Amino acid sequence: MSHPSRLKTFLLVMLAAFAFSLSSVAQAHSSAPESNWSYPSTNWPTQYPDYCLQSNSKVDGVLVQQSPIQIPYLLTPTSTLGPIQFSYEAQKVEVEDNGHTIEPNFGKGSSDNKVKYGGKTYNLLQFHFHQPNEHTFTNFGGPTMEVHLVHQAALADGTTDPNGAYLVVGVMMTTGTAKQGNPMFDTILKNIGKENVDVNPAGMLPGPSNKYSKLNYFTYTGSLTTPFCNPGVTWLVLANPITISPDQIRIFETHYTGINRLVQAPIQGLILQKSNIPQ
Repeated sequence: MSHPSRLKTFLLVMLAAFAFSLSSVAQAHSSAPESNWSYPSTNWPTQYPDYCLQSNSKVDGVLVQQSPIQIPYLLTPTSTLGPIQFSYEAQKVEVEDNGHTIEPNFGKGSSDNKVKYGGKTYNLLQFHFHQPNEHTFTNFGGPTMEVHLVHQAALADGTTDPNGAYLVVGVMMTTGTAKQGNPMFDTILKNIGKENVDVNPAGMLPGPSNKYSKLNYFTYTGSLTTPFCNPGVTWLVLANPITISPDQIRIFETHYTGINRLVQAPIQGLILQKSNIPQ
């Protein structure tokens, strides 16, 4: 039989360890930015001063551009930009309601769904929606929503590099007539919260599939538009929108509205270009 004082000491140590474990879990959960950030976005520079900085702030001493920005639609095109090579196909994924928006989630990145740009391959992680749109345009009618297809650089074996650079394709969504609904968006709206849904990201691209390599776009280096607002993101904002119906807008708004980060001022020397790919 154990000595009573030793047993008491042992129990006290075990209780203390258990209490510390609970405290550590609670602290880790409360500090996780994925769980506690919210819209409106104006509080992010205060909530995340090391990440969601204002446009003219520095990260490690380097001036960085935050996203989204206002884009001059009539920007003079340049012929030095190459095409975006899309490789998208249907894949069974979860259509997640993540607390901030609706997000078809491709896990750690899909080598079956990827883009090639600037000689590099980027795997699709997920795409999600903002209402209203985040990027805005001068000299162009206002879109209603925006979809972001978020990619991360791939390794030589085709798997996603967990430390790889991000590339985001932004597509504007404009409201058409009742008969101009987007079929892929319709599938997503009807399957929120469900798994094993056949989702083809190509349904979020404008025009026929044989024209995807000819899509023109605006590009700049910015940031993610949600915490942590990681800098160094390659943005490819398509020049042409997709069309959705008024009913699709109404259905989406029953879940979310006002889920956009405000436009960020451009930093001095921001390089913003528009492609000039022959049609």
